[in-house]
Amino acid sequence: MIKSKLPLSLFIILILLASRYTSFFYAYLIFGIQDYQLLDETYRSVLLQTTGVLLPVIMVLAFNQFSIKRTIEDLGLSKGLKEGIIYALIIVSPMFIGNLFFSPLQPEVKIVDILYYSIWPGFNEELIFRGILIGQLFKRAGWGFIPAALLSSLYFALGHLYQSHDIMSAIQVFTVTAGAGVGFALCFIEWSWNLWLVMFVHMLMNLRTVFFETGGTATLNLTGNIFRGMTIALLIFFTIQRMKKNGSLLKGNLWRNRGLESNN
Repeated sequence: MIKSKLPLSLFIILILLASRYTSFFYAYLIFGIQDYQLLDETYRSVLLQTTGVLLPVIMVLAFNQFSIKRTIEDLGLSKGLKEGIIYALIIVSPMFIGNLFFSPLQPEVKIVDILYYSIWPGFNEELIFRGILIGQLFKRAGWGFIPAALLSSLYFALGHLYQSHDIMSAIQVFTVTAGAGVGFALCFIEWSWNLWLVMFVHMLMNLRTVFFETGGTATLNLTGNIFRGMTIALLIFFTIQRMKKNGSLLKGNLWRNRGLESNN
């Protein structure tokens, strides 16, 4: 396994970048550009997203000597499922209750919409940006919370710029999603590396946009932002309470993981 932290950091980042741009691999090396462009859009999307998840997961499996148990623990999926579901439902409840009264329902909701716009992105994005990128940079490469969270949030925000249509909307989308990325990273770590919590919060926040008309992008409309603010307040409140009770896991590790240094 890679021992030096700089090569390890670069390796982790390159694998995540490669997983993001697998379209070039399929277009130039597998199908050819013309045949790739002729592929059914749904098939192409599934192909890219599946590869985008599998490549980083295989990396973490390799780091854990292909032990599934250790890999699940490393990703933050070995415990906290029940806790994650319960707290996520409480935290996101203002968004659903508020929008039930103030936002019109979507005219039609399909199961595929729930899977594609809520469950899959919540699972996929939290696994990649928090479980793998944050987790591996912090726990394995020795990065502190601030640089790891900033890099992960930058990557996370850039992936949502497709929702913008001009410079101002791009700035708004980038600011909102980058801020959400930092918040999810903090909660992931301070809830004892419980990826289930941020996954379910993310899924439920997305699910609200499937059932209600709230603006169509990450910036939402006025009422959507008000109720999202309430949800964020609840998430911060519960996280602070947890930090007071158990102590912060980030104390002394904001710029680099001193705990990892002491173990080497």
